[in-house]
Amino acid sequence: MEVREEEITIVCGVGHYAKSSCGLYKPYPKEMVRLTLRDCDRDVSRYLQGLKLSGGRQTICHPAADSEGSLISYRIGLFSFDPSITVCPYHPYTLGIQWKPSRKCCFPSHKGMQKPQRAVSKEMSQNILHTMGVLVVIGEGKPNYICLIAILSLINPIYFCRQSV
Repeated sequence: MEVREEEITIVCGVGHYAKSSCGLYKPYPKEMVRLTLRDCDRDVSRYLQGLKLSGGRQTICHPAADSEGSLISYRIGLFSFDPSITVCPYHPYTLGIQWKPSRKCCFPSHKGMQKPQRAVSKEMSQNILHTMGVLVVIGEGKPNYICLIAILSLINPIYFCRQSV
């Protein structure tokens, strides 16, 4: 007996936090198992290198994410990793290592179409969420220098004053 895609309803915890629909991932329709973030244990080091999130302060001691599960967790705004959250077959592909960043600046108050210079780190994503109430996911395009100054002035006014002197 063949099961139609419309008959399968899969709901997960990630979908609740991400406010997106759950279900099957069309390129892999036979994957129907709901996992936990603990089970999403693929290595993300090469993926993070491709996003330029593995150098500088983001070293082996403080990686942007240590597994695909923690990367998914950070991308939905849960910065304290909870390995028991469930994940449908759709979300590891759309929020994990197959996720692609936007080609324009992601700073919430910036409406320009400039190309980003780098990717947003976990710390920057947390700070933007805390100060502006907008989630900018890890790996999204970091703004140009002028937007970066605006972000830093929101996060730390002392830093902005030192740089502008």
